[in-house]
Amino acid sequence: MDPNLVDDPNLVVDEPNLVVDSLYPSDIKQTLIGYALRSEWAEVIKIYEQHSWTHTSVIARYGDTALHAAVIDGNYDIVEQLVGAITRFGQENAMKALLKKNEGGNIPLHLAASMGCMQMCRCIVEVDIYGEDDISLLLCSRNNESETPLCLAALNSKKDAFLFLHTKYPNKRKSTIVEGKVVRLFFTVPLSENILNWQIT
Repeated sequence: MDPNLVDDPNLVVDEPNLVVDSLYPSDIKQTLIGYALRSEWAEVIKIYEQHSWTHTSVIARYGDTALHAAVIDGNYDIVEQLVGAITRFGQENAMKALLKKNEGGNIPLHLAASMGCMQMCRCIVEVDIYGEDDISLLLCSRNNESETPLCLAALNSKKDAFLFLHTKYPNKRKSTIVEGKVVRLFFTVPLSENILNWQIT
């Protein structure tokens, strides 16, 4: 159970056959929070499959959505199903949900990258679209510290996630800005060899 999830002591969601469609939006949100609080992800997925507006609903004290919480929980299968539910409502809805930032400015991909979960990163990046100049909206998203997901993977020494995300950059840029410094990446052999050296200047 994530201690940061919003815990409403008056919230009661004990009915196993609760019909979510019969609830008002405010009740649906509280139901979503209750399920996420208890890590009842199967029920969270059902709500995501029925109500697209819940995909950007904040369910935690630090501005996290259910997808943020699932990534933090480290359950790839749940993240995959949530992303699947999100994409069912179209590309525009999917990008709105995947670009939703918490209070730290982190989108779900930031969290997956910092944890080094390449599977989660792949699942999220597959939904990505590219803006002007072939710029990835997800990969180029910056948090409040001006860090991209690629930066967080590097700064947390998550090599596999870093290498995967790097290959997804259309122009294979080797540098990005973080906290006023440039993280310059120097590859001693091709990326496929999974050997790299980096230096912060």
